[in-house]
Amino acid sequence: EKVLSYGNIGKEYVVLLKKIKNGAVAWDKAKSLTPDLDDTSIAFAISILLIKLNLAIREEVYMSPKIFLDHFRTKTGDFFCYLLERNTSPSHFLHFMLALTYAIDNIEIFAEEDKKIIIDLYHSLGKVIKKYSLQDLKSDKWQMSEYYNSSRYLFLREINPSVAIETVNYILDSQSKENGGWGIR
Repeated sequence: EKVLSYGNIGKEYVVLLKKIKNGAVAWDKAKSLTPDLDDTSIAFAISILLIKLNLAIREEVYMSPKIFLDHFRTKTGDFFCYLLERNTSPSHFLHFMLALTYAIDNIEIFAEEDKKIIIDLYHSLGKVIKKYSLQDLKSDKWQMSEYYNSSRYLFLREINPSVAIETVNYILDSQSKENGGWGIR
């Protein structure tokens, strides 16, 4: 079996991704096995990395972007993190957008029909991301740190420039003058 890995990291993900194939992913410690957009986005990015670095056989870990359409999109075209979610939050959309950005950067590894899906998803999600305010990024139901989403937002290309500037200023202004750190003082 072709698995070149750095330690066991690559091999562990290959085993997980082989089991998943084109299904949604749940990697929670509680083993509830409730697939969510956040975990599936990370698995999608990992599958791209394993293929790109030649750490796994493409056919064994390839994830089609159709999983996002099949598992995490409503009939009206909106996306959600998990089934029956009442209100969304920025964190899972930011991970989804980071995974799509990584897919765009490595578009050559995808099947032709999947390339169009990736590009369409990227542009439609970009419109959602551009609507976020700094307050949206700071208050997230999944993250206690107000810096978690703010810092991830700055890695994206499809962002609102004024929110990006406000975010950078907020992060820099909230840095401790005493020790240079962030967080509870």
